[in-house]
Amino acid sequence: MNFPTETDIGSKVTVRLHDPEGGYRDILGILETPTAVRKRSGELAHFDPAKIHIWKIIPTISHSAGTGAPLSLRISELEAAAGATWPATEIVDFGGWRYRCSEGFTFRANSIMPIGKAPLGEPSTSLEAATSHAIAYFKERGLTPAFHLPLPSYAALDQYLEDAGWELGVEAQVMIADRSNLKFTTAPIARSLGTVPTPAWLSVQGDDRAGTIMSRYPAKYVGLRWADQDVAVGRLAEADNWAILTRIFVKPEFRGRGFGAAVIKELVDQSNCEKIALQVNVENLPAIALYQKLGFRVHHYYRYRTWSK
Repeated sequence: MNFPTETDIGSKVTVRLHDPEGGYRDILGILETPTAVRKRSGELAHFDPAKIHIWKIIPTISHSAGTGAPLSLRISELEAAAGATWPATEIVDFGGWRYRCSEGFTFRANSIMPIGKAPLGEPSTSLEAATSHAIAYFKERGLTPAFHLPLPSYAALDQYLEDAGWELGVEAQVMIADRSNLKFTTAPIARSLGTVPTPAWLSVQGDDRAGTIMSRYPAKYVGLRWADQDVAVGRLAEADNWAILTRIFVKPEFRGRGFGAAVIKELVDQSNCEKIALQVNVENLPAIALYQKLGFRVHHYYRYRTWSK
């Protein structure tokens, strides 16, 4: 029989011992020496290798991005992190539906997101009454009623809304990566622009209304200059051990030159997190191809449904 050796030190092991008097006992913990295991309680348990009946190393559970829990829980946690870094002006919960209202800029800050248990998010009343209330609430504020629907968690709610006449607005996918799995090639160097979006930064991403929302949460901003002008930008904000990358833009006439990858590299370098996430419209095939090339993978999808009647 093979016995634990110095090369196994640091591994999580289970050791079953057979006492000469009869009977077995198990020791579970981290191997500190070839003859001692540090148990969860902190106790150091010594054992005689001659008494080992069987032992094995317990594989370490992966803690990489998007793993380690049921998919529904992972989706909920990631959506919560993304929402925290893009806070609405007004956030109110009605049962398990969260209303988010802002200046009318971006669906994430102007929509209802189910946060209660799937498949419907636990509305406080019947679906018909709850959706009627949502419509009235948003219209009173001059906003288009919209639902943010993480999939597949709330597929049943999505189907109900579709059948009720809610139109598909945007469909996007959340892509994730572990920092260690990202692959960057040589590219023009982007630079940090500090912790506030400058007018020049905002001019690249195309709408200065974003500045109001972004200023509500700590973040870092990156830009890239080429030919004496700002051509690419991106934003990094962290929540719940996730680095959330948003507002990654490259001016159309400068695309295809590696500028987007350079911005992402600088954003990742600025982060303290091992898990990275971003969101992209499913119709933006060039961006999706870039993210996949860098090492991102699809975690889940979400849809926005709007009421225009």
